[in-house]
Amino acid sequence: MLTPEYLDTLPDAVVALWQQVEDDILKDIAERISQLDELEPLTSTAAWQAWRYEQMQACHQDALSILVRYSKRSRDTIRQTLLDAGLETLASDDALYTALGFAPSAIDTNETLNNLLNAGYRQTLGAWQNLTATTANTVTGEFERALDRAWLQVSSGAFSYDAAIRRAVDGLAGRMNGVTYPSGHKDTLEVAVRRAVLTGTNQTCAQLQLARAEEIGCEYVEVSAHAGARPEHAVWQGKVYHVGGAAELDGVLYEDFETATGYGTGPGLCGWNCRHSFYPFFPGISRRLYGQEELDRLAAKTVEYGGEKYTEYEITQMQRELERRVRKAKRRFLAEQAAGVDATAASVGLRDARRALNDFIEATGGKLSAARTDVAGFGASEARTTTALAQKQERLDTVNAELNQAAQRGILNPSQDGNGRNPDVNFVCKLDRELYKVVTEDIRTDEVIITDERIQHIQERHPNDYERFNSYLPEIIQEPDYIIRDKRPQTGMVLKEIVVGETNEHFRIALRLAAVRDPANYKNSILTFLKIRESEWERLINNKEILYRAK
Repeated sequence: MLTPEYLDTLPDAVVALWQQVEDDILKDIAERISQLDELEPLTSTAAWQAWRYEQMQACHQDALSILVRYSKRSRDTIRQTLLDAGLETLASDDALYTALGFAPSAIDTNETLNNLLNAGYRQTLGAWQNLTATTANTVTGEFERALDRAWLQVSSGAFSYDAAIRRAVDGLAGRMNGVTYPSGHKDTLEVAVRRAVLTGTNQTCAQLQLARAEEIGCEYVEVSAHAGARPEHAVWQGKVYHVGGAAELDGVLYEDFETATGYGTGPGLCGWNCRHSFYPFFPGISRRLYGQEELDRLAAKTVEYGGEKYTEYEITQMQRELERRVRKAKRRFLAEQAAGVDATAASVGLRDARRALNDFIEATGGKLSAARTDVAGFGASEARTTTALAQKQERLDTVNAELNQAAQRGILNPSQDGNGRNPDVNFVCKLDRELYKVVTEDIRTDEVIITDERIQHIQERHPNDYERFNSYLPEIIQEPDYIIRDKRPQTGMVLKEIVVGETNEHFRIALRLAAVRDPANYKNSILTFLKIRESEWERLINNKEILYRAK
């Protein structure tokens, strides 16, 4: 008999391989989505469709190459998984038979058992191959839909390239379907492979057990039981049944094994994702493992968490969900890195997911399994990077709430020191109020400032831009090439092209102007500053309302 705990971890080796397949495909897709910024915003529909088709073909081919790379290892791992489980099953049952004086035949010389093992391997392998044969087409479809959404967001002007790329990548990192069933239902590779391997292996082991029972002449079996069983399984778990029809013995009526448990069907015993098994039972000799007291214990809610009580199984499933969140956050970080976009939010998400998992384990007395949160490609270097990004963001989040609120409104309500100065405010330059009247008529002051909080924001969102180019801020503000309407009140989007070294660089500033209706001590404030791609520059000046254009 295979225990529920054994069956719970049985597919892990194969699933780990296919998590890596999924991660490799996701990284490839993220890199392709990032190439979206190669297109001009006003690219014709025909040119867009041609580029899109080229990318989809390449994605499909790359997915096939990745699948080929892992196929032999997968076949070998499936074979080993099934062989280990089969031998474990027979060893457990044979120990009982031997203790009762029976002499089970040697496994390696038993043709029936070996035929069942080989047939089970072929069936399990076939189910896996049928599913993964749909992977290339399925993930290419996922890529196509993500690419279309990103292009629509960029071409409509609703999002910048970076924002659209990040949204597309994050969506796929959260869930990317990898297989399509004949019914049309789609699932992730991890879920589909786990189901196929667990179901195929458990069914094969059950057939080995019944063949051995027939050889020995054992007609009764006791079904295993575990906490948190599905309601339709809970009604038959932990009971003794007769194989080959209902039977009465010594005044006890034993139900038919197949009829009562649904053995041999998808929703029944040893069916889809079932963690139940059974073992030989000899009435009058064997002692039941699962009396009513034990079944009641398994169903009891004994673990307290958050003021509520749960069964051990429910707690385990809650921990598995938290472990999946950690893996998902790691995959999101790796995908954003591959796409070349800022991964601060993913790093913060990973920090929060880890904290939630650790807090849960501490509260419930569980154990942390590193294997269940591992993601291929996420090692010590990536861990250090995410930790550093999350810590920077945490420092930003702890900035004075009043200053944050003021910055979000684009204005300041400074808390001055004893000399009348605000230590968190940095003077930048003075602007031409006549020039900026295109944004708002009643500009109160010509002073332009930037707060420490906004500098941190820029450094987090646009690494190195402030450090390398902040000396150009006065020139951009005083001699803009364009001023474009911003959706925020009293705010202009200031654009400037500057020769830096031998390269023409393009810059964008969001500048919130202090108007007469604002408090007297408010200044004109820089909300954000970044270097932008030429394609983004062209999109802005071609699709946005231009308030001022330099002659």
